[in-house]
Amino acid sequence: MSEKTNVPEIRFDGFINPWEQHKLGDLLQYEQPQKYIVISSAYDDSFDIPVLTAGQSFVLGWTNEKTGIKKASPENPVIIFDDFVTSSHYVDFPFKIKSSAMKLLSSTNSTNDINFSFNLLKQIEYTPISHIRHWISMFAQFNVYAPTANEQAKIGRTFNKFDSLITFHQRKLDILKKIKSVLLEKMFPKDDSNVPEIRFTGFTEVWEQRKFSDVVKTRRGLTYKLADISNNGVRVLRSSNISEDIFVQRDDDVFVKREAVNIEYVNENDILITSANGSSRLVGKHAIVSSIKANQAVHGGFMLLASTKEPYFINASMSSTWYKKFIELFVAGGNGSIGNLNKNDLDNYEIFIPVVDEQKRLGLLFRDIDNLIALHQRKLELLRNIKKSLLNKMFV
Repeated sequence: MSEKTNVPEIRFDGFINPWEQHKLGDLLQYEQPQKYIVISSAYDDSFDIPVLTAGQSFVLGWTNEKTGIKKASPENPVIIFDDFVTSSHYVDFPFKIKSSAMKLLSSTNSTNDINFSFNLLKQIEYTPISHIRHWISMFAQFNVYAPTANEQAKIGRTFNKFDSLITFHQRKLDILKKIKSVLLEKMFPKDDSNVPEIRFTGFTEVWEQRKFSDVVKTRRGLTYKLADISNNGVRVLRSSNISEDIFVQRDDDVFVKREAVNIEYVNENDILITSANGSSRLVGKHAIVSSIKANQAVHGGFMLLASTKEPYFINASMSSTWYKKFIELFVAGGNGSIGNLNKNDLDNYEIFIPVVDEQKRLGLLFRDIDNLIALHQRKLELLRNIKKSLLNKMFV
């Protein structure tokens, strides 16, 4: 949207008047938070009242304190605004807060729609450069454009519906991830046990201890030069192709000339593993490669590729207890050094393996869960992209 106009690119039918300029503080008033600060940090998930922060984590925990509760509701929502980093959240339920480093924002009058104002606030492009309080001195003074109350309300309801859909799919995604985590803990042996806590009916044999290399073939990735990079050719898979245990192809993937390839190509259902990364917490992440045509991709030099007869079982196994323990024991890194997973360490690590039929059953179960997780991740990404596009076109 050009800053020379005060009319948005997209509008609801019936609205034609230009938007008027206001101070943001004309639309939103603030309340100091001191009387809502939680007294005890002894949080417990069984308690009723959430303790909020305006930062990324949002819900810090749950308290059983009965006084000093901010009585937000769908009829009387508020915006919590971090006075130092300027992040914010829309809240329509009762809550307490952790610290005084925020403002509680609400509409200055009944004609201003708080859903509209919240999204207007989110549209402001500002990066804090000093540790100062921002609402009174800066944000309340920002010039913004707003339409009539009726148009505000329509825009606010539209984005409220988007936020409700996003929250719905995020909750389903969180539940699926929790289910997966519990099943991984229960359906794979713990520590030195050779049987899991929960099994499919009909399987009673103990799991056999084997070296990782007995059931999985791992191979190192391609090392290439800057001159090998091409606009097309062979895709090079990197750590960025693994997103929350799901394989993704990206618009910014690197391609190299075919003559630069001197290793085996990646095949469908190979397992891509990050073996080195500047962030050691990313080392070891993995995903099953999908939707890759034959001879069209290789893995990069900071990656390993694992091939096995039962990839879905092995991939699920690599999210269980033994793999977490392996990462803790063998992955070096930190203090600025590159985290590294050594191929030989992984190959020689001993794991427990069930009979093939049980491997297949477990693999299919976790494949289906991962597919559901990927589906909701795609829905979330689509909804967020649509919302972002509409925000750009429906606000001045």
